[in-house]
Amino acid sequence: MKVGLVLIFTLVVGLLVGLATVPAVSGEGLPHVVDADADNIADVLDNCPTVSNADQEDLDADGLGDSCDPDRDGDGIYNVLDNCPRVANQTQLDGNLDGIGDRCEHAGVDTVALSE
Repeated sequence: MKVGLVLIFTLVVGLLVGLATVPAVSGEGLPHVVDADADNIADVLDNCPTVSNADQEDLDADGLGDSCDPDRDGDGIYNVLDNCPRVANQTQLDGNLDGIGDRCEHAGVDTVALSE
């Protein structure tokens, strides 16, 4: 009888501890997932959790999504100063002085996308 009570006590305590560690549950019985930017990518998996970017594009593969990466192409020049923010070009050469880097013009990069 004593062994049975100990077993029941152990099962009840184990159940209570297990319930305490269960994640919060949404109204549909699924674990609650935080998605601060509402892009349908859970923050724990989102490469840019505060700015919506469902495509998770990461041009320079630095783990920071392009939508919130201050240097998308990883060339060391911030996007706001970069004359070709989607193609790495540390020299910032602009032979015809049109404000679009030679690397972008020669690469055939869509210059409309540069203002993103």
